[in-house]
Amino acid sequence: MRLDIVTIITSELELFLPLYVSSPSGSARGVVVKTGDYTVMGRIANLASGLSSGQTPIAREIEHFIHVISGLVMAKVVLLLAR
Repeated sequence: MRLDIVTIITSELELFLPLYVSSPSGSARGVVVKTGDYTVMGRIANLASGLSSGQTPIAREIEHFIHVISGLVMAKVVLLLAR
């Protein structure tokens, strides 16, 4: 039997925890201990879903840049039309 195991390292416990195990050949049996929200990935998903959906700093910078460029273009158009 051959097993492929993908592991993750938790920073708080500094342990290797199996995240995904597959058996590409042969057969295997396992015990499910935690599922869904109670797994490491479930806790990460819950933390990520609780974040606010406000603008990120880079989005604010891009919006400011767009406003500055738009203002400069409009000023140039007004100056060209005033001639």
